[in-house]
Amino acid sequence: MQLKSETLSQKRDTCLERLIQLKKLLLRMMLLLDPSDASPCPNMQNSTAT
Repeated sequence: MQLKSETLSQKRDTCLERLIQLKKLLLRMMLLLDPSDASPCPNMQNSTAT
């Protein structure tokens, strides 16, 4: 059981790392497409603006 939990946590960590990398790539692409919106979290600002 301990080995299973360890492997599950490792898989979860790798998934989180991949998600973070994807988010960084998306933010970078968004900045390249729209340099005027250079805020760290544009999605939250847009949601609050609407």
